Amino acid sequence: MQTLEEFDQECPLSMMFCKRLSEEEFEEQAVSYTDQALRDLFRTMDRNPALCEKVIRRRKQDELEKSGFASLIKAKFFRAVEGQMNHCNEVNGEELRCRLDSLKDEMMKVQEYAQVAAPPAKQLAEKRLIVSAEVHSPKSCMVPPTVPAAPPLPPPPVPAST
Repeated sequence: MQTLEEFDQECPLSMMFCKRLSEEEFEEQAVSYTDQALRDLFRTMDRNPALCEKVIRRRKQDELEKSGFASLIKAKFFRAVEGQMNHCNEVNGEELRCRLDSLKDEMMKVQEYAQVAAPPAKQLAEKRLIVSAEVHSPKSCMVPPTVPAAPPLPPPPVPAST
C-alpha cells in the first residue's frame, strides 16, 4: 500500500503552453486583439443589422425622451402601452443602417480615446507602488485623535404635582 504525503514531489513539465510577455508585447497584443474584435463585431453588425435593432431602438427611445416634454410624454406612453419595441421607436432599413454606422463611429472613437488615455502598464505599476507605500507608511498607522465624549443628558423634567 502506498502512502501519499500532503504534497507530492514536483515533476517538471515537458511542455509549455504559454510564454512570459514583456510589458510592450502585452500592450501590443491588447491593442491588436481589441482592434480585431472590433472589426469582427463591425463585420457581424454589417452582415446582420437585425441583431442590433434592439440597441438602436432603445437609443432612439432615449433620444425621443430627451427631445422635449411632448416627445417625452408620447415616448413614455407608447413604451408603457406597447413595451420596449413600440411604433414610436421603430426604425426602417435605411435609418437602421444610418444609426448602425453612427454607433460604429462612436465605438471607434471610444476605442481610440481609450488607447490614447490609457497609461502604459509601467505607469500603472509605479502608481500601485506609490499607493501601497502610502497605505503601509507609519503615518497611516497612527491612531486618529479621539473625539471627546458628549456630555451626559440632563435628567427628564419632573411632572408638576397639583
